Amino acid sequence: MKRTAILVIKLVLTVLVFWALFARSEISLPDLLEELKAIDPSRFVPWLLLGIAIKLVGIFGNIWRWQLLLRGQELHLDYRFLAGSFFIGRFFGIVTPGTLGLDGFKLYDSIRVTKQPVPCAAVIAIDKVIGLVGLACLLIVIFPISWRILPGFDERMALIVAAGAAGFTAVFFTVLLAPGLTRPLARFVPGAKVRGFAEKVLEASTAYAGRRDMLLGAVGLAIVGHLTTAIMYWTLLMGLSEAGGAGPGIMMVLFSALLMTSATLVGPTVGGEGIREFVFVKLLKDFVAPTRSFLFGHLGFWIEKGLLGLPGGVIYAMRREEYDGPITREDLERVRAEAGMS
Repeated sequence: MKRTAILVIKLVLTVLVFWALFARSEISLPDLLEELKAIDPSRFVPWLLLGIAIKLVGIFGNIWRWQLLLRGQELHLDYRFLAGSFFIGRFFGIVTPGTLGLDGFKLYDSIRVTKQPVPCAAVIAIDKVIGLVGLACLLIVIFPISWRILPGFDERMALIVAAGAAGFTAVFFTVLLAPGLTRPLARFVPGAKVRGFAEKVLEASTAYAGRRDMLLGAVGLAIVGHLTTAIMYWTLLMGLSEAGGAGPGIMMVLFSALLMTSATLVGPTVGGEGIREFVFVKLLKDFVAPTRSFLFGHLGFWIEKGLLGLPGGVIYAMRREEYDGPITREDLERVRAEAGMS
């Protein structure tokens, strides 16, 4: 009931964000239809295929990151098997809120094969942290280049954002590389569930204390994952724009995409929908028509959630005989309970 209520709240908030986007900007359904009619397939399709190929590079990098982290827990699984599990997880992620489908199936499948619930759950927790660290690292690098060209940013805001990202990165690098120094701090974390998660992350980090190259490699792959997603959005904008037309530079689009990713991580909507489009419309309003910003942001959602999720269904159908029946909510709840994640 609690999760159902949360999902309903997210659905309501998603609708409200879209309503605000249409009510408080120059976007309307007729304008969107006109923008769609103006698309030149001979220009859009090559850019679309390029964006999908770039996004796939990031996905395969994320699979490699998962494999590295599993090795850090002395769990050695074949890359081909992990790739199949990852795409199946993306397939279930089409119809599940947040990252429940992807993370849930990764956890389920790795435990099913290794019979080691705690290390597999620890990997999922560490993977989440490393993903955030990779995003913060990219923001630190790109922010000084891009903040001046975005509307509404002043030097004080620049310093606050840069200091926040740098502090966040420093804290989590300390957690990952020197967990012994930060373990005593876990007892000060408010809330039993949050404290329990923090303790699990710190405990899992000890397995990597002597394997810093492995952790740094995982952070590098996380950076690649976020960067390829940002570049994918740039390619979609290029495909929707006229050849040789004036528009934002690639660094501005990349920075906007990274801020969008950050916003969708904390925004309480379904799959970040509404927030994704809202960020692009507001940040690029001086350079891109609102309808075009809305469209390339929305297309990115369908590529990530739909087009690149459907192959997982085929993979699941081909290797379904490996499983004891279909995956159910009870299976995921049991696995999470065994891993101490609930």
